[in-house]
Amino acid sequence: MSEAQAVEPLFGRISSESVREATGRGWEEWLEILDGAGAVHREHKEVVAHLRHEHPEVSAWWRQALAVGYELARGKRVAGQTLSKRAVGAESSTSRDAAAFPDREPK
Repeated sequence: MSEAQAVEPLFGRISSESVREATGRGWEEWLEILDGAGAVHREHKEVVAHLRHEHPEVSAWWRQALAVGYELARGKRVAGQTLSKRAVGAESSTSRDAAAFPDREPK
């Protein structure tokens, strides 16, 4: 299984073919490019900034998608994880929490 195939199930519906159609490169190429740029040692916003500066042809939405896909492929993020909840995992919903714990005050 290629690295691109490993990312696709984690990333959901965005196939390497879709990435290629939108950006001109598939997942494997983006993984190589971002590895070469040292993205494994950078924070999410730094990866997005790198993409904005070095690949201005890529739209803002795709820069975010590429950064998240890269983080998933390199084990820097788990599926469903948000930036604000990195230490805890997936984001929780206040409404779900309130329904599950009606006696608690919302934070």
